[in-house]
Amino acid sequence: MKYFFKFILLSFAVIIGYSCSNDETCRKNKYVRLQVSLYKVSLNPTNNTFVTAAWNVDSITVQGVGVDSVLYKNSKKINLLSLNLNKIVRKTAYQLNINKIKDTLTIYHTNVTEFLSLECGCLKVYSIDSATVTNHSIDSIKVINHQVNTDNATNIRIYN
Repeated sequence: MKYFFKFILLSFAVIIGYSCSNDETCRKNKYVRLQVSLYKVSLNPTNNTFVTAAWNVDSITVQGVGVDSVLYKNSKKINLLSLNLNKIVRKTAYQLNINKIKDTLTIYHTNVTEFLSLECGCLKVYSIDSATVTNHSIDSIKVINHQVNTDNATNIRIYN
């Protein structure tokens, strides 16, 4: 009986030890955001070539179209925007007020639910199908990374 009790106690300790171990996927970054970089294209007069450099806008306000949220309010000297995409519908639009000139950035995307584990649940990731922008202060945009996930890589470049 003494050995049986020790066996039960040891078995219980081993089961508790394994059940309390951390799942590596739960420690992973779970924030999925669209990364938008701002660039300025200018002509180099010495050799007549175009030069692309980070565009630190003087003032930018970013808010979702059709929602009350303001993500950036009169932010100064930034060249990277981190934006959420709509988890339910396949279109997300933001109004960008850059130096008091308004443009609308619209992203068309596919929503994908990625299963992490039973303990951690699911994560919503996205695939950018296309993106458009009005051309008031923004010259053009380019999708450089279609996969929006937790790696925080630049997805869209906006050019002035």
